[in-house]
Amino acid sequence: MKFFLHVDEQRGLIHDVEGIDFPSVEKAVLETFFGMRDIAADCLRSGEELTLKAIAIADETGFVFATITSHDVLQGLFPTFS
Repeated sequence: MKFFLHVDEQRGLIHDVEGIDFPSVEKAVLETFFGMRDIAADCLRSGEELTLKAIAIADETGFVFATITSHDVLQGLFPTFS
């Protein structure tokens, strides 16, 4: 099934017009989640600002199955300080 990954970043929303095939919604969510973690890790290593806010996973009709935020992918990776 084809899914469209619409990217929300600081400069605005980037609509995916090509889409990508995944065997299921669950696989699309997992791949997107870990892909976003990779992007965050690259930013951390390079010292660049993470401008990615979220990715919405939608079908060809525009129905959004899931929205994954940067907060979602970073949660629990860093200790909290009080």
